[in-house]
Amino acid sequence: ELLNARNAKKLVGIFYDYAMNYVIDKEELNIVDVEPTISEMTSVALDVLAKNKHGFFLMVEGAKIDYAAHAADIAGVVAETFAFDEAVGVCYEFAKNRDDTLLIITADHDTMGISLSEPFDYESLKMITASPEYMVTQFKKDESGVYTSDSIKEAVQQYTTVVDNLTDSEIKSIQDTSREYPYKTGWIVGSIIAERLNVAIMSDSVRQKSQTGGHTGNIVPLFAYGPQSGLFDGYIDNTEISTIITTRILK
Repeated sequence: ELLNARNAKKLVGIFYDYAMNYVIDKEELNIVDVEPTISEMTSVALDVLAKNKHGFFLMVEGAKIDYAAHAADIAGVVAETFAFDEAVGVCYEFAKNRDDTLLIITADHDTMGISLSEPFDYESLKMITASPEYMVTQFKKDESGVYTSDSIKEAVQQYTTVVDNLTDSEIKSIQDTSREYPYKTGWIVGSIIAERLNVAIMSDSVRQKSQTGGHTGNIVPLFAYGPQSGLFDGYIDNTEISTIITTRILK
């Protein structure tokens, strides 16, 4: 329905009752051909908005990158970043032959301070086939409402190759969140997987104290392409971006 609506004058597309699903989970959920990708949504949005003779402003957010980072879900961060990159590619193809379109790519913040060094296990990362949040949906609870050890081990082992020997303390830390929302349990599972991948992240104790759940003050990338892109050169405070757009570009 979305892809057939390119000729619409106005369009609203709502595809899920909350956040859309992780790219890495789509095969498990059997929705590869049901839920549109961010690049498909971007393409249709550009087709609809480009009809306006007065121009347009389009904001596209790769929101699940942040969700995955909160869970220390490194495989999810990678998959969602690739998906966002495809959406950026759609925008670039639209803008590259025009002299009236400015493309800006940035982030509103960093999450979890993720960093990689030589011990990073990239090969094991590529073998992860589901998000920690999805793994949690496969856990089973006992009569007291606590996730069972066997179901935790089975699910984590099924969707990763790097975790095949959960310790008693790791299982206990997962079980302690049995009555929390699944995404909170996913945070613990993701942190365990990240440690096995030798990825440096914010500790869970600090993340739990954070009012934002792990946002940091680290600098983020800012890219610009097209007319007046030079206004975004160098280090810029994030609040200046909108000021530049509204006072110098859209003046």
